[in-house]
Amino acid sequence: MCGIHGFNHSDSKKINRMIEASNSRGPDGNGSYSDNNITLGHNLLAITEHSSSSKQPWILNDRFVLCYNGEIYNYEQLRLELKSDGETFETDSDTEVLAKGIRSHGINFIHRLEGMYAIAWYDKHEGTLVLARDAAGAKPLYTYIKDDKLVFSSSIKSLAAYGVSLRLPEVYVQERLEIGSPSGTETLYRNISKLYPGQIIKYRLHNLSKELDEHVHKKIEPIDTELEDAEFYQYLHNTCRKTISESVRSCLMGKRPIGLYLSGGLDSSIILHELVQYQNKPKTFTTRVSMGGHEDTGANSDADVAQRLSKHYGTDHTELLVTEQDYIKYFEDTVWALEEPFANKSIPAYYALNKTVSENGVVVTLSGDGGDELFTGYKRHLSIHRKSPEEKANLQKDLVRKLTHFKDGWFPVDCLSNDHLNTVMYKEYLCRVAENFLIRNDRLGMNFSIKARFPLTAGKIRDFAFSIPSCYKIRNNKTKVILRESYRDIIPNFVLDKHKTGWSIPKNFLYNDEFKSWGAEILKDAPALPSDTPNLSEAFLAASSYRKINSFISSIAFCIWVKLFKVSI
Repeated sequence: MCGIHGFNHSDSKKINRMIEASNSRGPDGNGSYSDNNITLGHNLLAITEHSSSSKQPWILNDRFVLCYNGEIYNYEQLRLELKSDGETFETDSDTEVLAKGIRSHGINFIHRLEGMYAIAWYDKHEGTLVLARDAAGAKPLYTYIKDDKLVFSSSIKSLAAYGVSLRLPEVYVQERLEIGSPSGTETLYRNISKLYPGQIIKYRLHNLSKELDEHVHKKIEPIDTELEDAEFYQYLHNTCRKTISESVRSCLMGKRPIGLYLSGGLDSSIILHELVQYQNKPKTFTTRVSMGGHEDTGANSDADVAQRLSKHYGTDHTELLVTEQDYIKYFEDTVWALEEPFANKSIPAYYALNKTVSENGVVVTLSGDGGDELFTGYKRHLSIHRKSPEEKANLQKDLVRKLTHFKDGWFPVDCLSNDHLNTVMYKEYLCRVAENFLIRNDRLGMNFSIKARFPLTAGKIRDFAFSIPSCYKIRNNKTKVILRESYRDIIPNFVLDKHKTGWSIPKNFLYNDEFKSWGAEILKDAPALPSDTPNLSEAFLAASSYRKINSFISSIAFCIWVKLFKVSI
């Protein structure tokens, strides 16, 4: 179930426009509810059961109304607990469990959820609305508030369909051009905010006031390390495999075909291994870059490993060859799907791969997002690991101070430990993973009515990873040793011992006359920006060098975004 919308007044025409604008998020059905205080709408993509079992809005006792986007992985356990309290159920859906759980236990029930979700919960008697977003930030939820008007949706397109004017923010323009989607509560649109990962807000609709604002995150205590090193590592490896296995199994819920983005890296390879243990051989997908006359600098090494791994496990493997022409062809469609400009040069290739996945009949996808930010996967983590205890302590103080001053004070600093590298990765998890990787996959997938799942972002894995002192995550100047050694002699060594490259469109793939000519043509009509930002045409000329290709990409994406979404400057 994949799109929720609403506003704090009655208007059937506007909610229908919002639902229609998000049709790709839920093509299996839609529904709406309205009274004098509120109007709610829902787009449905049925995954776990027949669409009739989870049609929304879900109404209880003529008092409570639920609109929900996502999946609750531990809903069967929660249903058993609710049954033991005397609750009865008419369906096997997680929607009914969620509705009756919140009715019985209030907002505290949301803290017990394992899964990905965006929730709108209306109490007609109290005149209150609760909005919530999952802890990993896998599901987006945007709000527009002005004067006494509240509008919310899973999609910027639906906010625009309601009538919200899409305008560029007054500040931080250049920074937003460079980084794309900001973290926390900010967006690229003036007067439009988003719930940060794990946030729960309760509004009183009369005179529109915020009654509660909290989060589901909790402080994670470090694992007791009194065991001898050999015993401790064995404990870590056993726990790691068990936790990942359980998370992958939970992602198999539903009756729709499952596909796996097999990048050739360690994380997606581990997920494939665990899927096969549950007698589930998914269709696997990867991309290969057509280098043409360009020098192949190892850009397809991950694709080679993915192909070899698919043969090892006997999967139905599809490899998409991305050409320069494909890249240009899908660039504008990518901006439309993402609802914002972007600076990552690889994203149009991700769009093309989602299209291929859909054409192969797959409705649910799994990916390995999050593993690098939980278990150390980057050179910057190794650099931090090498610093002295005194340097780490000083860096920790500086970072916590910066996090405290994030806009709206949203970052849950009360959950942080004194372990600096773990703090860095916790920030990456709530900022980069949530607002770049997960939301990117959600939007690109939903553009083709595909549900994206992320096994490595499950709460149990997150809590386990951050409970491990970071000194155990790097050994002999190698990152990700816990994951590698947990699966040693279990998955092939050509994966475990492969040097990390990270799949990416190579710069020389784009550094050519055709692409630069195409980009220059788009930037000829670049909009005028506030005086504190550079002229986009000048930025293009500076960026169209081999070393600044991402700035080049962001300038083009910005111009296309302004045109497609009619963004006011």
